[in-house]
Amino acid sequence: MEPVSKIRITQTEQRTHPSTHVAYQLSLQGPVRSWTVWRRYSDFDTLHKSFLSLFHPLPPPAHLPPKSTFPFLSATGNDPVKIEERRRGLESYAQSILYDKDPRWRRSKEWMDFIGLPESDRRNIGLGTDNPIIGGLAAPAFTPESWMEEYRALQSLSQQIRSYANTRDRQASSGDISGAQSSTVQARKALTSLESRLSTLEDFLKHEESKSHTISHAIGSITHALHLSSDSPSSTTTDPTLSTGEIRRRHDLVTNLHENIKALHHIFSSSASTTPSSSNTNLSPHSNSYTTSSTSDRTALLGGPSPRTTRRFGTSHSLETDQTRPLDNSGLVQLQRQQMEDQDSSLDALSSIIRRQKQIGMAIGNELDVQNHLLGELDEGVDRTKRNLANVGKKLDRVSKG
Repeated sequence: MEPVSKIRITQTEQRTHPSTHVAYQLSLQGPVRSWTVWRRYSDFDTLHKSFLSLFHPLPPPAHLPPKSTFPFLSATGNDPVKIEERRRGLESYAQSILYDKDPRWRRSKEWMDFIGLPESDRRNIGLGTDNPIIGGLAAPAFTPESWMEEYRALQSLSQQIRSYANTRDRQASSGDISGAQSSTVQARKALTSLESRLSTLEDFLKHEESKSHTISHAIGSITHALHLSSDSPSSTTTDPTLSTGEIRRRHDLVTNLHENIKALHHIFSSSASTTPSSSNTNLSPHSNSYTTSSTSDRTALLGGPSPRTTRRFGTSHSLETDQTRPLDNSGLVQLQRQQMEDQDSSLDALSSIIRRQKQIGMAIGNELDVQNHLLGELDEGVDRTKRNLANVGKKLDRVSKG
């Protein structure tokens, strides 16, 4: 997934600091976010020269507007017509890089810095990293701390997608079909981004596992060599970035998030049978039942016709919620089953995490027992050494006294 789908220069501004110049506002649109950055002509010129140096002899996709248009800001440089001409030229230059068939221009670090692409978006597609190559792929640019920050951000994004679903249901129940469609599109875009970003978290864990295995093998070789060269016991420790137990715990977190994504997919894939009719709802003021009938707008939203349904909900229509109101009887059953499946999945994930924690606790307990045993042996060895030194001291005293 490309981190930027649209770029435009929407505004110009004449500035006097640090020197007199014209600044251009670049408006960028990504899959789930938009942002703006200000750049001057010299920034474009620096980017262009970087491209010429990096990909020589291949020229950039377009020519940069020449400086001769207005080489310095004077009476001519203040001409709005010429400023607009340069704005269009710079916009065309930036768009030629973004839409060129060769992705190397927009995948370069220089371009990412120029458009101010957030670090999280760079990680999504493996850009801007200097990490070693593992399995033919560059490891994502995460630290253990930033990994957890990204995970929490993805949790928030999954909650936001669920809010999109609730908003869609409310809009559809009120007859706002176009609004419901817009909420669905936004949710699916966010869901695509969520899956892409989650894959980078998994890549990082795979990288850490590979690194941990490499370190363990190296330590084993060193320990074996020391054992062959010395009869005295020796121990070697290491401090990997993530311990094996922590990697397993994070794998459980990722699995849980995968379950959430599966549930979100189910919500939107089943929208064809759970989205309400647009506005043709007949509700009797003296009755505790209501009837919803399908319309052409509903058919357009759902992709197919919906059967006429009638339900009774206790003594008050207010017992309906925003989530259940759009659903027919089969939809209610499906919603209940889905919620039960989600709860079962969450309990399974929690149970798995608890088992992992138990294993980690037992491993820590065993390691403490071993360390206590080693400390006991060390204490006995120190006592023996003290006694031997005392005996040697006595013998030396007798020898010195003659």
